Amino acid sequence: MFLAVLVLPTSVFGQSILGSSGLGVRLEPLDAIQRGLGGVGAAIQSTTVLPGDPTASLDLLAPTITFTAQPTLGDYTVDSDEGHFSGTRFPVLGFAFPLGTTSVLTLTMGSHFDQRWSAIVQDSIELGGDRIGITDEFSSDGGISTIRAGWAKRLSPTFAVGTSTGMYMGGLTRSFDRTFSQDSLSVRSPISSFSDVGQWAHSGPVASLNVSWDPSPVVQVAGTIDWSGTIAVEPSGEIERQALNVDAPLEFKVAVTTVLSPAFMVTAGLATANWSDLGEPQIDSVGVGRATTLGAGLEWNIGNFWAGRF
Repeated sequence: MFLAVLVLPTSVFGQSILGSSGLGVRLEPLDAIQRGLGGVGAAIQSTTVLPGDPTASLDLLAPTITFTAQPTLGDYTVDSDEGHFSGTRFPVLGFAFPLGTTSVLTLTMGSHFDQRWSAIVQDSIELGGDRIGITDEFSSDGGISTIRAGWAKRLSPTFAVGTSTGMYMGGLTRSFDRTFSQDSLSVRSPISSFSDVGQWAHSGPVASLNVSWDPSPVVQVAGTIDWSGTIAVEPSGEIERQALNVDAPLEFKVAVTTVLSPAFMVTAGLATANWSDLGEPQIDSVGVGRATTLGAGLEWNIGNFWAGRF
């Protein structure tokens, strides 16, 4: 989400560049069913193991393990600078253990922010009265994952509640290399290249409250409030670097499922959070403000043993 971490001034050296560490590009840890049906992270009628919403697992009849890979590829252009980013290294993992027919325990893990990107910037600086060409190479490898334990219970045939708690954890390694164009030098001795590497560790609490309600036999409404505590971004290594304490916002999610017929089901969802006041001016100044996600999907049950999702 915070693509602004890629906006790096070309006239400063690696020490100050590596001292500017954000959270990265936000990745919603959705399982394959949610992704295929346009889900936003709140329970829908298709039973699954969903990070942050254990009510989605209430109808499972046996212990269940899920595994979902979620690669993300993208390019960016900022003025004359271009680059690419990719993620994520860690898949979405889920485990659900039913407690009878009305309760369930869940354990999930998945990527939440990703900072895998690289960029090359070419410019020139003045040195000894001459303009010297330079090439700056930036690379970032790391991200933040969440691990959660959840519990949900069906209080009646049409109403269920759930909660989950866990923590953010992750790491980040950034490198900066500057090389000088030897063709533009008027001196005999070449100028040595400059390199620097910085490392950070991430941690912080996360929790959610969840409800699921069936106002009619063909409609299900689910809601989730995701709370995040302060995410600590702590530098490691011998060189002193900048630390951050980011106050991630509340996120509100709602999903509606409507059964049109025994073979067709329609889902729609909305998630929103205000990322404009995170407690760190350097991030707030380039933040995206309020971010809202809309999704919809159609499930077509063709037979008893397989289904198509669009």
